Amino acid sequence: MGLLGAVFSSLYTAEMEGPLGMLFKEGEFYKADNRSELDAAMEALGRLRTEVANLEIRLRPSGDLGTAWMEATEDGMPADAALEQQNLVARSVDTEAGRLLQH
Repeated sequence: MGLLGAVFSSLYTAEMEGPLGMLFKEGEFYKADNRSELDAAMEALGRLRTEVANLEIRLRPSGDLGTAWMEATEDGMPADAALEQQNLVARSVDTEAGRLLQH
């Protein structure tokens, strides 16, 4: 997830988005046969960027996954219940991250 975040926050924005946008708008090659493929790729990248950002928000202490993790690591919860909740949160994060990486 960190790698995807880094790609979208620095490499994609600084190095790729501008040239791809220029090709999208002005490139003769892309105006014909491959325009729909470029449209689909740009749309998929945009969706993935949004989904990665949403997962990061959910992982914050104020997000649902972050809150669940914080509760599971506080001292007030019995050890067995805390471990079970930690495993549940970790599996949820792993499932969500795996789904994003499969795109």
